[in-house]
Amino acid sequence: MDKKFTLINYDPELIESYSSDSLDDVLTQVRDDRISWVIVRGYGTSDEGDIQRLLSAFSADPALSEKILNQVPLEFSDRLPDVLYFEYSTPTPLFDPERNEYLQACGCVVLGEHFLLLFDESVLGVFDDIQHKILSGRTRAQSFGSDYLFYLLFRAVISHTEQLVFGELVKRFNQLEDEILASPGTRGVLDELMATRELIKPLYEPLRRKKAFLVSIREQEVRFITEDTEHLFTHNLAADVEALWQGFLRLRDWWDVLLNIHRATVGERTSRIIYVLTILSAIFLPITFISSLYATRFEHMPGIDQPAGLYVMVLTIIGVVAGMLWYMKKKGWF
Repeated sequence: MDKKFTLINYDPELIESYSSDSLDDVLTQVRDDRISWVIVRGYGTSDEGDIQRLLSAFSADPALSEKILNQVPLEFSDRLPDVLYFEYSTPTPLFDPERNEYLQACGCVVLGEHFLLLFDESVLGVFDDIQHKILSGRTRAQSFGSDYLFYLLFRAVISHTEQLVFGELVKRFNQLEDEILASPGTRGVLDELMATRELIKPLYEPLRRKKAFLVSIREQEVRFITEDTEHLFTHNLAADVEALWQGFLRLRDWWDVLLNIHRATVGERTSRIIYVLTILSAIFLPITFISSLYATRFEHMPGIDQPAGLYVMVLTIIGVVAGMLWYMKKKGWF
């Protein structure tokens, strides 16, 4: 099981990692001449003291702990004098069948000149791959500052969102489309449509926040992002986020199309039922009239005393029904 605190120190020559459930043990391994990446996993209000001490150890304002422990994502702001603070919250491809939703990766990043503090609240392993690549030396992080590490983490979040949008959700929409065509107009299809709508709604706010953050970087309103790393944000990631945004819009349009198909099949099914009922009503209406007429007690009615009277009535009914069917067919009603 992962420890609560993990420290990764690196420079162009060396990479070291330390993990512990004790913050003090980790802080003793911090080196001022290296980039320090500290990961705090599964934090809560009971960890406020440790969070404040961690911030103080890197000369960040301990009052920032109030934002870190805030469960509601805030808008990006670069007004902090000593650090860049960024909160993230985004759906992942990990599905929770009990709650019928994709799990959210959430937490925040505190970026300084030679350090990055990652507070991973959800503990879903979104950044595990980046951690393993850095420890194995398979990234360019050792050649750059802490802002490049922030770029790698931001890209990891986008990568998981891409897997959700262009992988899981596209597959789900294809299955839903097949279900709508195979079981047109059923109540279960409508329920599935509504459930799918709830799956794509959480994508809007995280994507909007990512777009706004990248605009801030492009307009050079963000500190601690060097020119070389800024290029990676404004070109590589901006294109990826825009592709995600367009994918989100296409999913919404696709959902509208599926809903219209469902409504059309429901309308067609209803019309078919009404059509059959109308034909039956038209057939039985004269039969009901004639039967009611003969059921009425009259002293004098033509043919009532004749042995063939019943057969005449039945033939009359058959003749009326046949005539109506012929008329409807001639008019092209069926």
